Amino acid sequence: MKVYEREFLEGETIFKEGEIGDEIYLIEEGEVEIFKEIEGKEKVIAILKKGEVFGEMSVLDGKPRSASARALKDTVLRIMNKEALIEYIRQNPFIEYLINTLIERLRIADEQIKFLSISPEELRF
Repeated sequence: MKVYEREFLEGETIFKEGEIGDEIYLIEEGEVEIFKEIEGKEKVIAILKKGEVFGEMSVLDGKPRSASARALKDTVLRIMNKEALIEYIRQNPFIEYLINTLIERLRIADEQIKFLSISPEELRF
């Protein structure tokens, strides 16, 4: 299983929206900001802290990253590659099914967030 630690400096990008994801991250120390660029502006989705996990959606469903991530301060991440994660999940078919269901729900919610961020002026014909 390929698991390692890496430090990201304050302001350093961890990954960008649209990239193909092949790693999942656990915050050992520090804080991470998850954000999307909508109409040229950054919209913060979440501020994650020690013990939280991110980056899982793209790893599990093979779709591009739905948001970007960057370190808000010096941060240490424990990183697991896609192959190791998939191997671990497939040892239990119910967990695999549950995770895939949750990912689909998250993708739908992500699309709803995009729709809700459209200004009323843009909806006019």
